[in-house]
Amino acid sequence: MKKTAIIFCFYITLCLSQTYTYQTHLKTKLGSFHAGENIIIVKTNSNDSNQRRTLISQSTITNKFIKSFYSIQDSMHIDLNYDFSFRTLYKSIQEKKKPLKIYNSKVMQDSIYYTKMIDSVITQYNIVTPKNPVYDAMGIIFSFQNVENLEINNTYNFNEYRKGKIREVNLSIHSEELMQTPYGEIPCFILSSTSPSEERKKGDIKIWISNDDKQIPIKIENKTKNGILTLLLESVE
Repeated sequence: MKKTAIIFCFYITLCLSQTYTYQTHLKTKLGSFHAGENIIIVKTNSNDSNQRRTLISQSTITNKFIKSFYSIQDSMHIDLNYDFSFRTLYKSIQEKKKPLKIYNSKVMQDSIYYTKMIDSVITQYNIVTPKNPVYDAMGIIFSFQNVENLEINNTYNFNEYRKGKIREVNLSIHSEELMQTPYGEIPCFILSSTSPSEERKKGDIKIWISNDDKQIPIKIENKTKNGILTLLLESVE
């Protein structure tokens, strides 16, 4: 196991662009189903003195049964600061029998400029920016690659931005677990926005982060209106 983990860590340090492929699963009242896949690319601009990043995400539902009641394709392109807080964010969402939705956001000096387009109808907003950095959910998940000394009982605070709104998210490390991955068993810290005794609500998130020097998101659970959506790491290239 140790040898496999070392090879895994060495492999993903060879380039400044990593592609993470996750298999997605949806747990509903009808049962648990394999849903599709989510491909996430994280790039670091080594020529930039500020070490800015780019995150590109593309998710698709491939399961025919799930498509019958929950069909969605979404893509996202985010320009990030080195700490994974965002500078600009583009997101498109195509749901079954619904119009294409496009969201654009840009962090200005003292506000976030936000536009939403649905069926060619554009609405614009300006949101007051908090003093601390603002993160998209994906930025939060991958920001732990920058965090030193992850330990049980540590809590991390974020301003999460979603569709023109900002909310405070607190993620705590409650436990540690061995996770089976394509690279063998890897010990992971479990971070959650709720305590183990609390019932999860829509928007609550749970992340399994590898307990090594790369701190890769191995598993991600998100409570949605349709059930619990889980991303399981399939490969890193």
